[in-house]
Parts: sequence; structure tokens; C-alpha cells
Amino acid sequence: QSNHGWSINRMQSAVEFQVDAKMENVTGRFGQYALSGFEYTPGDYTSLRGKLIIDTSTVRTGKAARDEHMLQDDFFYVERYPQASVTVHGVQDEMGEYVALITLQIRDKTQEYAVPVRFMETDDGFAASGKFLVNRTDFDLTGNILANSIVDDYVVLRFNLSLVREN
Repeated sequence: QSNHGWSINRMQSAVEFQVDAKMENVTGRFGQYALSGFEYTPGDYTSLRGKLIIDTSTVRTGKAARDEHMLQDDFFYVERYPQASVTVHGVQDEMGEYVALITLQIRDKTQEYAVPVRFMETDDGFAASGKFLVNRTDFDLTGNILANSIVDDYVVLRFNLSLVREN
């Protein structure tokens, strides 16, 4: 699907999560993600629409055994659901503060959120950053009994995306 000449500069971008656990706080990031159906009129953030497709098999938390477990059917279940997505339906300008209206899909579950977003113009495009809280059980990311006893249900999703206009 066309992105109207826009792409993500992955060297200056990150899609991450953080969850509190009894032994340690876990921070993870996804290595592969891409735009789909992206639309944006330069200078008008309220025109932004599109989808961020995330390859859930590229999750990395710094521990190989944990990463492997997150691919299994009690977490991302990548064999059946290889992608997660964030669909931006619109951006509202609330007196200079921007809020993106999004749908997050993980596995076959979806939830809608209103996410505060910071935008910044760059030499070759713009950057968008923000974070929001999700309940992992809303997406059937249940974990096994041991995981549920040590991992918090609430996860912070963070994004910092550098979008560049292709010549």
C-alpha cells in the first residue's frame, strides 16, 4: 500500500515496551516495523492517517530464553499472529497538544486508545513520540502461571518514530 513518499528511519526510531516484574523490570523492543497506507500533509499533523505494522517475531528483551517464550502461544503466538498493528484514525489538536486516536491490534484482539503525541519537524520530515498504558490480558497475552505471578498486567508501550520524505 502506498505511503505517499514517506518511510521510517529505523536508525532514529524505536517501538518499545516496559513491564514491571518482581525480579526485574523488563524492557523490550521490536526490530522490524513498517508503514502501511500512510498519509500526511506536511505541517498539518491532524492530517496524519495510516498503520504501523510490527513484526512480533523480532521482539528482543535482552534474554534469549524470554524472547523465545514471548513467541509462543501464551504471548504473541507468532505462528498464528505474526504481526501486531497500530492504526491511526486521526489526530486531534487540543490547543497545541496533539492526541492520536488509534486502534492497537495484538493477536486477534483490538483496543482503542487516545494517545498524547509529541511532534517535531526535522530536516527531512518529522518525528512523533509518545507512550500509553495497555493491559496485556486484553490481548490474551496471558503468559503461563509462573509469568502471571511475577509480571504486571499493565505494560507501557513507547514509540519514537522518525519519518522521512523519500525523494
